[in-house]
Amino acid sequence: GELPTLVRLWAIGRSNARFQSYGYHVGAQVLVLTWPQFVRLRFEIGLGEDVFAQITDRAVAETAAAAKRTPMPFVIDHRGVRTIFKDIWSSFDDNGEQ
Repeated sequence: GELPTLVRLWAIGRSNARFQSYGYHVGAQVLVLTWPQFVRLRFEIGLGEDVFAQITDRAVAETAAAAKRTPMPFVIDHRGVRTIFKDIWSSFDDNGEQ
């Protein structure tokens, strides 16, 4: 939900930035990023005077944009046993449209 008004701390995770699942409460002044997202934003911005503010602004804008996702099922057949994972990976359109 709520968008931060002033970011004072960055929390960067290795894959998915879901710190609440570990029992941490992420407040409105913490910007939560994944490492690949941080690296991508850093390279998109390039050299600049206020890189931290630009990364923060872009990350907040990406967080505010809702992405429509489509669950991608995955099926494993092994020795007559079929295991179906219904929602492990997701597919989404870069434009936010399906």
